[in-house]
Amino acid sequence: MLTKRERISADYGLVIIVGNHFVVKYGQYILENEGHVLLFLEKYPSIPAPRLYAMYREDDILYRVMQLIPGADLSKLWDELLFNEKASICDQRREIFTQIRTIPSPGYFGSVTGGSVQHQFFGWMDEDPRINGPFETLENFHLGMALHSQKQEERSGKHPWSSEWFARHLPQALKDHPSTFTHSDLVKQSIMVQDLLQSDGHSGRQFEVTGIMDWEMAGWYPRYCEYAAFFADSLWAGKWEKKIETFILSKQPF
Repeated sequence: MLTKRERISADYGLVIIVGNHFVVKYGQYILENEGHVLLFLEKYPSIPAPRLYAMYREDDILYRVMQLIPGADLSKLWDELLFNEKASICDQRREIFTQIRTIPSPGYFGSVTGGSVQHQFFGWMDEDPRINGPFETLENFHLGMALHSQKQEERSGKHPWSSEWFARHLPQALKDHPSTFTHSDLVKQSIMVQDLLQSDGHSGRQFEVTGIMDWEMAGWYPRYCEYAAFFADSLWAGKWEKKIETFILSKQPF
């Protein structure tokens, strides 16, 4: 029995909750990468990612059947949370992301299956390993970013001034950042939390981070990318951006 249907967007796909245990995520633009990441994360059960039960295509539509994570996404609760409740959630997130960032790296920059980088910064209409990867070196990763920028500017009829600047300076400016497992989409909607005490008011509430969702762009990136990708995509609409620092930066600069 379908108990809830939530449209993510007209183009992206649908999420349907089935009964009390399963979520079906499907659509023409749903990425296989999230399924591969969830299988990869099964080796690290302390990281609260949903289990993947099935992934298949039918009529060019990708379907994923996943574990239903209890709670609500943080965007629905954040504004009404007390300071100490936000601090507790951020402390839990810091611990989770410390575990994520210490997963042993294979040394390359790309997807968990050894394929291309899945972030939108590297997206291009035609597969081109110079742009999409995977990349064996950090320098080639940055040159791929520059080439992607160049192709976009050329497509719009502009001279690629910025991409030429990227190609000259990124490899030197952002060096010495090892390959690190990265979520790449740290919005509040990706964080599931639950009040363990199920209290009606603020008194006595105790929130637990029950799951990290939306692993479509996850993979092996330079160490700085979790922080940089978030701020590149952020709307800067509240205090969430400041709180991000408390569980990403930790003792490292990125």
